[in-house]
Amino acid sequence: MNRDLLACRPHPSKKISDAIAGDPTIVNLTVGEPGYGPPAVVLDGVARRLGVRTEDPAPSYDRYTHSRGLPALRQAIAGYYHRRYGLEVDPDAEVLVTNGGAGALWLTVFTLTNPGDEVVIPDPCYMLFEPIVRSLGRRPVRIATRAERRFRLDPDDFAAQLTDRTRLLMINSPENPTGTVYDRETLEALYGLVAERGIHLMHDEVFDSLLFEGQHLPARLLEPETRHTVMVNSFSKRFGMTGWRLGWMLAAPDVVEAATKALTFQCLACGTLVQEGAAAGLADTSTDPLVARHCEELQAKSLRFVEKLTAIDGFDLPAGPPRGGFYAFADVRRLYRRLVDRGEAPGPESEVVARYLLQHAKVGVVPGNGFGDAGEGFVRISYAAPEAHLDEAVTRLRAMRETLGA
Repeated sequence: MNRDLLACRPHPSKKISDAIAGDPTIVNLTVGEPGYGPPAVVLDGVARRLGVRTEDPAPSYDRYTHSRGLPALRQAIAGYYHRRYGLEVDPDAEVLVTNGGAGALWLTVFTLTNPGDEVVIPDPCYMLFEPIVRSLGRRPVRIATRAERRFRLDPDDFAAQLTDRTRLLMINSPENPTGTVYDRETLEALYGLVAERGIHLMHDEVFDSLLFEGQHLPARLLEPETRHTVMVNSFSKRFGMTGWRLGWMLAAPDVVEAATKALTFQCLACGTLVQEGAAAGLADTSTDPLVARHCEELQAKSLRFVEKLTAIDGFDLPAGPPRGGFYAFADVRRLYRRLVDRGEAPGPESEVVARYLLQHAKVGVVPGNGFGDAGEGFVRISYAAPEAHLDEAVTRLRAMRETLGA
């Protein structure tokens, strides 16, 4: 079997979520899935297509589509970047439709690196980055980020880790798990180092529509020629379509051409019918205010939740409230010390606390060390859950903390 794959830890949030999914007594705040679903234009379009009966026993949606993705969807993606950011994107040469954002991440690493190459990853970061790099036989280079920098990668730290084997830098902004957002100054500094070395910067922007402060800056805006940047995005968070598994890669034509070859070896093409529905939704500008409203509602939910959470002794947010996304990355080291003082067996801080919350408060969260060593002492808590679930979680956590005493 693949030794690199066997060396990877299982996906922590999915593993925990799957394990507790059948227990209705647990408030599950592990996986980030929004309460809203796809816009009506997406669902109505799919329903209409399925309702059409023709003489053809195999309608077009039953057939493979173009390996790069349905032309209408690639055009809708290009149109999205133009109306939102003023970017000119060639839908035929610079866009590849993938099986979720995760599929685009895998294709990026596979296409732009070779076994033994180094891929730089902030720590903590999205949990799929390192396993993808490692399972492909590449070498992940972790760089710890700090709460005082809001967990943004320090360009000086990145420069210090560059070697002649460095080929790719992977960042996520807005970020899972920390909720940080990269500012222009930091992005420009990172891009400058990447361009100077002739390597690539991959910007995973799947939460671009769920930004609470300022304006999202896609790395592609720093270089319209797309020589050194790769953008990864998906429909999962924007339209609440996590189960549809549909995303995209935006890159230079030669990168897209090579990645398309890899995708055909992997899965031939993505599902035709789901692409038709997504194309209708992204091209319809009436969905833009709907997405904006979802963002406003999520921000309000986030602020309410973190205010109640941090009022509980032992749950701290040293980097401040999340700037975007679905997650609060809470420092629980003080709570860990209290647990040990009360007789809990010592161990990895994140895991001890997460296990205790699950057993004694019936609240499921994800240990922060699943996102990297620098996440030790933290837990990731999703506030994408329904308001009633969040209130119940706070009630349980508060009661749990009170039983531990002062």
